[in-house]
Amino acid sequence: MEFPLRYNDEMYGVLCVGLSSENAPDQYKPFLSSLAVAGSISIHLCQKETETETDSDDYIIRLLNAALRQQNKEAFELAEKVKQCVKDFTAYLNDGSYTTLKKISGLIYYELSFLESYISDQKALSILRGCLNVLEKGKSSSRESEILAIVYTFVDGDEKVESLHQMGILQQELKDKFLTYVHQQTMVETVLSFEEDYSIASKETLDKETESIDAVGILKKKLGLSTREIEVINYVLKGCNNREIALKLFISEHTVKNHITRILQKLGVSDRSQAIAMIYQLGYTPL
Repeated sequence: MEFPLRYNDEMYGVLCVGLSSENAPDQYKPFLSSLAVAGSISIHLCQKETETETDSDDYIIRLLNAALRQQNKEAFELAEKVKQCVKDFTAYLNDGSYTTLKKISGLIYYELSFLESYISDQKALSILRGCLNVLEKGKSSSRESEILAIVYTFVDGDEKVESLHQMGILQQELKDKFLTYVHQQTMVETVLSFEEDYSIASKETLDKETESIDAVGILKKKLGLSTREIEVINYVLKGCNNREIALKLFISEHTVKNHITRILQKLGVSDRSQAIAMIYQLGYTPL
């Protein structure tokens, strides 16, 4: 027997009960129908309570942000940078909404024990707790926690990519994508600044400077990379993992790994994030 779980034209599900013909199902129908009504009301009230808690959390978060602004302007400005960076980086990733992460990222400068007394959203608290575990123990609990830990480390380290080298491996792919995102942001800011100053410089001088820049030559002459290694590093700079690089270049993952090992040796670094940072510092942009 099936009974819809409905309240105020809102369908929540169906109550299904299996009865044998020997049990005279019709005699249970009034009871089960009442049970379905009670269940519908209970589900409706639970959802309303959850919505109320969420609204309450949103209000508390706004109050905490305002309080931080009044009590510690420096921490507030850093928190705003973290919030904006999280928003921009998750948009760059484009692999989820990250709603809760964006909502609580500005609270990273509060003590977790203090927040636990006021915030009821367990997912939000879990993200913050996981972020602290990443920062203190290098242990990853969720992608949201890692994103927040990476952004916090970057902002707290005067927005220098070198600050990320101390974070260990974690999700190397995520760290590489963040480095690529930072480089792209830097390039955009440089272009905007360049456009503002364009009227000051002559077109002839700019053309000469442009012609003198040989992107591939930078890697070949300064770092001694081969053409194939440059193809591999281009995909590394774009945030691709070994499997993705192998598919794009029609080679095996083992070959990709060997190429990356030789690249790291030629650059004199120990991991991909350091290689990315070094190449970007040379002014190279992935093709």
